[in-house]
Amino acid sequence: MPYSYLKKTYQNREKKIVAWGGVPEFLDRGVEPTTYQVEKRKQYLQSLLPEELKENYQGKKPKRNSRTVKYKENNKKLNRCSKGNRTKEKVEKDLLASSKCRAKKKDLPFNLDLEDVRLPKVCPVFGCKFNWTGKITDDSPTLDRIIPELGYVKGNVCVISHKANRIKTDANLEEIGKVWCWLRRASQKGCRTL
Repeated sequence: MPYSYLKKTYQNREKKIVAWGGVPEFLDRGVEPTTYQVEKRKQYLQSLLPEELKENYQGKKPKRNSRTVKYKENNKKLNRCSKGNRTKEKVEKDLLASSKCRAKKKDLPFNLDLEDVRLPKVCPVFGCKFNWTGKITDDSPTLDRIIPELGYVKGNVCVISHKANRIKTDANLEEIGKVWCWLRRASQKGCRTL
């Protein structure tokens, strides 16, 4: 049976009380603490705290380290710049690296090299130019497995647009054919459900 929020809070406080040399009051198995008990233990825990920790524990925000803030701001600027200045070679390397990770995660075969993920000038499905700067859009290049079960192997991958890959997902030729037939019948009858 999952613990309630109150019980988790109570048990966490008891662990801190033990760690700081206080006297614990453990609950019996299956007993839920009341809000009064939880607050009482909070007050007892606060009495055990050293003075320098009390102000942070009572809910006051700790002072922000100005060096950390500057680091985060600079990091955001770097990320914005690097996304906009991606080169074709960088995109190809990224496609290869991400496909290798996905293959490992999904336990699929992988034997691709950089030549297998070269970007064509346009998407072979829609004929649109690839856009590899900034956020992922419909015309961003993606690596597609033609037959998903075979994995990322030579001859089974193609670079297509994100929109085409999203439409295909993991469907096979027969499933895409059925969707096409249904959509054609539905558009002729003027309705979306048959």
